[in-house]
Amino acid sequence: MARKNRKTKKGLIIIFLLFLFFLVLGFFYNFLGRSTFVSPLPSNDASFFEAENIEALLKKNNISFSEIKSSTDSSILVRLATGGDVLFSSTKSLSEQVSSLQPILFRLTIEGKRFKNLDLRFDKPVIRYE
Repeated sequence: MARKNRKTKKGLIIIFLLFLFFLVLGFFYNFLGRSTFVSPLPSNDASFFEAENIEALLKKNNISFSEIKSSTDSSILVRLATGGDVLFSSTKSLSEQVSSLQPILFRLTIEGKRFKNLDLRFDKPVIRYE
């Protein structure tokens, strides 16, 4: 009977050590495998800098806007002060897109047309009127 007690104690000790081993392994996997650095910048850094860049370009070209948002499909949405929305591509040159926006807005103002959406992501601008 004493032999049986020793075997069960050894078995319990082995099971306990295995449990402790997997517990420590899980701790290292969960906590040390992750990055502990917390960045003060937003998670989408590229779009943050693009928004700052497009804001500076719009101010430089005297185009008034009320809001700049980053869209999910690699584009930037700018809501103009007049109420229209303009979509810029983040893969193309922002300065070229802003410089092409200025004559479009000028022409629409002269013609007295108000637009709802202006999409500059493509080779030819797509305008949707109100």
